[in-house]
Amino acid sequence: ELGSLLVRADEYAEAERVFRAGAALLPGDEMLSAAALTLGGDSAAYCRSGAAPANAPPQHATDDSSFDGFEAHPDEILTPDQADRNILWRAGGSGLAERGAVFKSRVPLLDPADCAWVIDQVEAQAAKTGWTRDRHVQAPTTDMPVSAVPAIRDWFDDALSSRLFPMVQSRFPFAINDPSELRVLDAFVVRYDAREQASLPTHQDENTFSFTIALNDRSEYEGGGTAFERLRPVGSPPGTDFERTVLNADAGGCVAFPGKLRHGGNVVTAGRRYIIPLFLYADHNGIAGRERPGYVLRHLGVPEATGDGMLSRYAQKVVDERSGSGVE
Repeated sequence: ELGSLLVRADEYAEAERVFRAGAALLPGDEMLSAAALTLGGDSAAYCRSGAAPANAPPQHATDDSSFDGFEAHPDEILTPDQADRNILWRAGGSGLAERGAVFKSRVPLLDPADCAWVIDQVEAQAAKTGWTRDRHVQAPTTDMPVSAVPAIRDWFDDALSSRLFPMVQSRFPFAINDPSELRVLDAFVVRYDAREQASLPTHQDENTFSFTIALNDRSEYEGGGTAFERLRPVGSPPGTDFERTVLNADAGGCVAFPGKLRHGGNVVTAGRRYIIPLFLYADHNGIAGRERPGYVLRHLGVPEATGDGMLSRYAQKVVDERSGSGVE
C-alpha cells in the first residue's frame, strides 16, 4: 500500500525502491515483484548508478546545432499520460515549440564502426539463442535484449554514460536535472527485414523518454525509419499542418522523443535495418520540493534492495553472471 500511495503522489523514485525492498523481503509475493518490474524494468542491468563519465561528453552529443527539432501536436505532448510519470511537459513552455519535442541527430553520436561490430555480436548471439519475438505485447519486434549479449554490455554502459544519457538530458533539460537521473527500462537490438518483420504498427511506449540508435546506414536498405503521426519542423510558419513524418539516420545517429507520442516502424521494402531502441525514465521524485531518492526507506530504517529476486530474466542473468553463478 505504501508503494501505491507514493505512485499516486508522484514519488516514483520512492515507489520503485519501496516495491523492490518489499519484493526482496517477500520473494514469493508476485504482486510486489511485478510492481517493482513495472517501475524499474531492466534498469539494474544498465548503468544503475547513473552517468558518471570520466570526461565531459563530446560537444556534438549535446549541442543544439547537432540536431533537427520537430514540434509535436499539443494534443499529444500536453495531454497527461501514465508514461509521463512525474514529468510535466507543460513545464517545457515555449521551448517545446522553439526547440521541439522530437529530435534527429545530424551527425553520428556513436562510431559507425562500433555499430557494425554490435550487429556482428548480436547476430552471433542470435545464432546461439535465437531472436525473441514476443517480449512486447503491444508492438512485438524481432529483437535481442542488450543485456542478453555479454560481448556488448561494457561498450553499451560506456556509451550510455559518456554520450547517450547526456544527449537525452540536453534535449529535455526542463524534465531531467542531470544525466545521472536517467535509467534504462529496456534496451534491445531490433532487426527489420523486408522478407520477415519489415515494420511495426503505430503505438505508444510505456516509458517517459524513448530513442532509437541506427546501427547501419540507410544505403543498406530501402524504406525504414520511425514514423510519427503528427509532427512539423521547428520554425515552421504559423498555421503549418502537423503531418505524418518519418525520421531516420545513418549508423550512429539517433532519434529521441517522448515515449507517449504515437509512432511506428516504417516498412523496410528491401534489405535489413538494425536499430537499438531505448526506453528511459528519470529516477527522481515529484517536481515540487524533490527529496533525494531513497528518503522513505531511510526514514523507515529499511535497506534498499540490491536487485536480486525482482529483476527481469535478462537483468537477473546479468547479476548472476557478474557474481560468478551464471553460465554463458
